[in-house]
Amino acid sequence: DTAGNNLTIGEIARYRLVVQIPEGNTDNLQIADLLPSGLRYLDDSSTKIALISEGGLVSSTITDGDPGASPNLASSNPSVTPDFDLPPGAIAEENPDNNFAAGENPIFSLGNLTNTDNDLNSEFVVIEFNAIVENVASNQDPGTLDNQFNVTATNTDLNSNVVSINLVEPAINTVDIQTDIQRADAGDTVNFTVTYTNTGNSTAYEVWLLANPATST
Repeated sequence: DTAGNNLTIGEIARYRLVVQIPEGNTDNLQIADLLPSGLRYLDDSSTKIALISEGGLVSSTITDGDPGASPNLASSNPSVTPDFDLPPGAIAEENPDNNFAAGENPIFSLGNLTNTDNDLNSEFVVIEFNAIVENVASNQDPGTLDNQFNVTATNTDLNSNVVSINLVEPAINTVDIQTDIQRADAGDTVNFTVTYTNTGNSTAYEVWLLANPATST
């Protein structure tokens, strides 16, 4: 329900990682996303990859396992949308057996890349994945969650730019409570009208109103 870079608890951010690949050989390429503690990687088969070139970029481990899809896209445009499932064997946890806890870095291993596309255009690896905003005490409005990724290969260790999401939350405030009569006797029915509003920055779901009857002697 939120717009732009605003997210609230339970919403999903889709991240896009783009790495330009030089001509020649790039061995043992790994891309680790450095998720903040308020986000959790979703290992739900929604991670996609594309090897973008005009015919010369291949990976030693990411191959065409599905005849209907391919990681290799004949393009020089890094803005294309990848549609090839990154194989589970290419996705690792920073801490094995944690089942991708909040803030744990997913590591994408792409093996050895060979780029023989010897022209003026650039070649790229593009990965997209989902991360969910966790329901934890640190995720408060106002607040931000910053994310970037790290690229390592033989003789390579680089960090990407930082992108931020803004945390927003609903805020329910009771404005007024009224009754339809001012005096009541035993057996009378009293109707109460409670007016409240959401002054926060996102929709409030599953709102409960708890009535505490007053007692007197």
